[in-house]
Amino acid sequence: MSTLVSAQYSEKGGVGKTSITTGMAATAAEDGARVIVVDADPRASATEELGVVVGPQTLTLNDLLYVPEDADPVDPAEAIGDVLLPAGEHWPGTVRVIAAERQLAHRETDPHAIEGRLARGLAALDGEADLVLIDLPPRAGGKLVTTGLTAATHVVIPTMLTTDGYSGVAHARRSLRLIRQGANPGLTYAGIVRSIVPRESDRRAVHDQIDTDLAEDFPGEVVAVQITEYAIREDARYTSFPITRAPGREAKILADQYRALLDHLRSTGGIRV
Repeated sequence: MSTLVSAQYSEKGGVGKTSITTGMAATAAEDGARVIVVDADPRASATEELGVVVGPQTLTLNDLLYVPEDADPVDPAEAIGDVLLPAGEHWPGTVRVIAAERQLAHRETDPHAIEGRLARGLAALDGEADLVLIDLPPRAGGKLVTTGLTAATHVVIPTMLTTDGYSGVAHARRSLRLIRQGANPGLTYAGIVRSIVPRESDRRAVHDQIDTDLAEDFPGEVVAVQITEYAIREDARYTSFPITRAPGREAKILADQYRALLDHLRSTGGIRV
């Protein structure tokens, strides 16, 4: 599959995975790309931000991964088209979504070998999308994380300049090595992205220290691009608006930062860990 498939992964929550996923989706679509966002987090934050309403009849990632006990499994290569949904009315028509729902959490304890089903489904779409972005749950491995990393061609690790953010990086790197040693040896590690970075007026000594520690402890892995903390980001998320269509200077700065990160993904040769 030649399409770039980027998974955003940290083992800590609240570090900006969803923001980076939807931010890159918005900028890529604004530039004319055909984008698919896969929400692999049962909390469904990306699904909501992209304006997708999941009802009783809506097919989601849970349906794509599900294997019945008393019938032959549906081939995900044939079912993938059924779970692709258009993003909400405010989003460009070139953005489609594989939505999440709370029942997706049940797949973590699924006894069947489901980890390759998303990869098989996406491979069947080769040529129909320019970019696939996978929003992974903040988990220490597990079936949903493995499913996303098995399907990905690239992975980025978002982090805040906090103790939890640093810890999430360290643990995510371990999961990345395990995936490379098994299910997806060709997975490209695109680096650590500093997200929700305080503006200079709000920055404290601890932020500077964690920034320094990231650079020293993971040399060559910290991406030059960083995503600044702006209130407009939460405004856009709450109203299901792409950041590229939000008003004001801060929205433009964020859109430019997401675009720069996307450019990095497209040009990186990968990092060894």
